[in-house]
This record gives sequence, structure tokens and C-alpha cells, in this order.
Amino acid sequence: MTKTTKNPCFLALLLAMPVIVLAAPAGEVEFAKGVGAAQAASGVPRILSQGVPIQPGDTVTMGSNSFAVLRLTDGTRMTLRPNTAIRFDEYAYKEPDKPDGFFTSLFKGGVRMVTGLIAKTSPTAARLTTPTATVGIRGTDFDARICGTDCATDAGRIAQPSGPANVAASARVAALLGPLSAVAPGGERRNVIEGGPVYPGEILETSSNGHAVLVFRDNTKVTVQPRTQFRVENFVYNRESPSDGSVIFNLLRGGMRVLTGLVGRSRPQAVRMTTPTATVGIRGTGVDIVSEPDSCAVPGGAAGCTMVATWDGEGVLNPGTANEFPVPTGVFAIQDSTTSAPRTLPTPPPVLINIPTPRPDTVPASAEQLFSANEINEADVGLFVFSRDGHLSLTSGDKSIDIARGETGFLNADGTQLVRAVVTPNFLEFDFIPRPDRLNPNAARLLDLAGAFRVRAQVCR
Repeated sequence: MTKTTKNPCFLALLLAMPVIVLAAPAGEVEFAKGVGAAQAASGVPRILSQGVPIQPGDTVTMGSNSFAVLRLTDGTRMTLRPNTAIRFDEYAYKEPDKPDGFFTSLFKGGVRMVTGLIAKTSPTAARLTTPTATVGIRGTDFDARICGTDCATDAGRIAQPSGPANVAASARVAALLGPLSAVAPGGERRNVIEGGPVYPGEILETSSNGHAVLVFRDNTKVTVQPRTQFRVENFVYNRESPSDGSVIFNLLRGGMRVLTGLVGRSRPQAVRMTTPTATVGIRGTGVDIVSEPDSCAVPGGAAGCTMVATWDGEGVLNPGTANEFPVPTGVFAIQDSTTSAPRTLPTPPPVLINIPTPRPDTVPASAEQLFSANEINEADVGLFVFSRDGHLSLTSGDKSIDIARGETGFLNADGTQLVRAVVTPNFLEFDFIPRPDRLNPNAARLLDLAGAFRVRAQVCR
């Protein structure tokens, strides 16, 4: 031991010094090309290169002809475009006594992001703030870009034209009480919020005391009752020819209240509901349907029965078969199994009277409101947000819209125009900067950013 460490005054000074605990990094740089830097609020800029940590509070900036791919600890990956400045305001993942959260501020430029686990835990756990708007991130794959004249320049150099938006959502949630889950065909579960999209093939699940009202693109309206599992088997709709459409629902268990829209009015036989024991035709009408796979609470009812009550128009059990059974307005009917004959119920069953959930026609929402879209121009200046998957909310002041898979949201520079776009701008769909989940490091190192638009082989969807 040296004389210095034997000095009692020096030891006392060391013991009195505060212990500096470095925050856990939010992530690190996976790839960097060109000039970029990360800097804390008070600190020296750190040049971006592979393995450089990104800390909560850092502002990351990219030079022209530069980009970087970051990987965060929850699995989020993002590509920062040229001339981008973004700050990691808050980041916490699996930290003791601290909720998971991921909040960033985009000051200029653009980001291409595939979110990880944080955005899947809660509708409010992740967001991106810009000078004019806030983007709520609901576990998704999306691009956000603040455009000046640069986007118009990029659009003019891209050979591929802008194309119509590929609207993938069949419906949106117009009203919601309690939690609502959507389970994809692959088993992935997501939380659906009010305004959120519903896609074909997903199974929707309500809680024991919650319900949801859905509005489909053809203005079919559905109330999904408590303790219900329901799937959109097929939804085909063309606004120009609704009679060519098709609407097929599958009620796995629980109850639904259905009012048909344009497809049902144009071709009534194109709308139907299957249950474990029956098929219900919904012919330009309003019906309540209950399917109880475990029991049926009516005299003589068998386990697994389907009950139907029509409150507008006419429903049909087993449409198009020799066992077809019309259910006109005011009639209550039951089918016990796939092989039994339907019959009327002389006494309305309790499950089909005094229903606490609203009839869907009483909810003031329409497809025109929930799916409205406007013309935009690639030369417009403002914020563009394009969702490749999942769900985003775009909010400015007291105005908000929801952006689902295949949709683009736009907010002009002064914040007065907040719309979904009829088209997907080509500078978003055909961006030459690689998506973070499709990064090929070897190809990226050879990418000529200054002339990338002239190199057709480098175009990335």
C-alpha cells in the first residue's frame, strides 16, 4: 500500500464522495454508415459505430448521406435516416420498481421502426413526439418522416409512382368497455383500443363484463358482448360494387348483435354467421345471436345451442339448405345441434331480452368517419406516418386519427390538416434507406446514398 492511501484524510474524502451509478443503456448501434453521433444533455458527442451504447437522454444525429440502425434492449430496431435528429427522452425495460416505457422526440428527418416488447405491453408505453404531433405506437412496423422539400425531391427521383393505400383492416372499434384482445392466426395476442383496427382471421375476445362495438368498412355494425370469442372469417368489400362483397363471421362462443351494411343490403345472401351448431343468414337486417357451447339456458335446450332473435328485417337459420328456417322480426328461435331442426321459442329467453349492451345501430359512428381518407401530394410539407403493420395513433392538439396496416397519416406543417391519405407516397413505400429488419450489412456498406435513387437494385420496400 502506498503512502497516499494510508493518509486518513484522503480515505475520508474517498468515502464521502457520491457514488455515480450509470443508467442501464437503452440499446446500442447495430450498424452505422457515414457520420453520426450520440450526445447526452451534458457530455461529449460519441461517434456512432457498431457497439456504441445509446443511453436514455441521448440525442442522436445523422449527417447527410448517412444512416444508422439501432437495437434496443426490448428488441426494438430502428433505422435513422440521413439528416435526422432524435432524442431518447425516457427508456426503461425490466428495471426494478419502474414501468416499461419508451418515449422519443423526433426533431427532424425520419425513422423506420419495428417495435419490440415494450410497445406490446400497453397502449401508452411507447410514443414518438414531433414538433407538431404525437405518434402513439401500438406494437408495429412503421415509418415516420418530417418532410420539407426533401421528400418531394426524393419522390421525383423514384421511378415507381405512388399507389393507392392498401387498407387491410376490415373494421375499427367505435366504442369499447373493458379490455379487448385480438389473437392473430399465428397465436400472437395484441390489445385493441378504441379506434383500433380489426383484421380478417383474428379472434376477438372480450372480458366477462366488457363489450366492443365494431364498424366495418361497408358500415356493417357489430356489438361483441361480454365473454365472447368471435372471428372475422372473410370480409370482401369494394365501395364501387358492394354486391360483389362477402361478410362471414364465426361466433365461437358468447353473443353478438349485428346490423348489416352495404354488402348485406346489396346481396343479403352474402352475409352470414357460423356457430358451433348452426349457420345464421343475416339478410339486410338486425339480429341478436347467442351461442353457448357449454349449456343452453332454455327449457329443453341442449348443450351447444344457438339462439337467434331478429329485431329488424329477417334472419335465417341454415340458409340455402332443406332445413332453412326464417326468423322474422320479433321471433325467437333456437337450434340445438347441427343435426336438429330449428324451432321457435314461445317465451323469450332471458339471454335475449334486456340485453345490457347497446344495439349497434344506436352507436353514433360510421365507416365514413372511421375510414375517411383524403388526397395528398408528395410535395406537401409536414409529417408523414406510414404503418406496415400494427396500429398507430396520430394526435395533434384535440384532433386524432388512427393509422392501421397499409395506411398513411399526414399532418401539414402548421397542424391544420390531419388526415389519412388515399395513396401511399412513393418516398415511403420505396425508401432506399434499409428497413431495420432487412439490413444486409455488406450491401449497406456498398450503398451509394448520394446516388441511391439511380440504383434500382437498392430500392427496398
